[in-house]
Amino acid sequence: MGELEKLREENRLLKEKIDTLTAEFDSCKTTEWERETVLQAVEDSLGGIAIFDRNWNIKYVNPVLVKMWGYDSGEEIVGKKTKEFFTEKSKKDLEKANKATVKNGYWQGELIGKKKNGSLFSILVSQSVVKDKGGNV
Repeated sequence: MGELEKLREENRLLKEKIDTLTAEFDSCKTTEWERETVLQAVEDSLGGIAIFDRNWNIKYVNPVLVKMWGYDSGEEIVGKKTKEFFTEKSKKDLEKANKATVKNGYWQGELIGKKKNGSLFSILVSQSVVKDKGGNV
């Protein structure tokens, strides 16, 4: 193989590598755009949204949920167990709902919530399991 052919082959391989990296970069930009768009949609949602882990610890709440439950900020809610926001009767119903969610992947029903000031209110709850690309909760 002559010197010119070696350079052409190296150039071809380099171009393939650049094309691959460019595609990966574009994919990351799209992913970042999608992430930001979804986050903004959740923040701007007209309904309350909470995200919690497998142990029912609250990890995130949107502004509507904070207002709905009578709190001043999400920091007052994040880190607590979901059951802390319901009446004793509803805690039992919530436990059944959580078991159903784990079993079926989804649950919807009405519970009695307890606001920051102690007042009670009826709330329609729908909750679903979120899985990653590997199918893990």
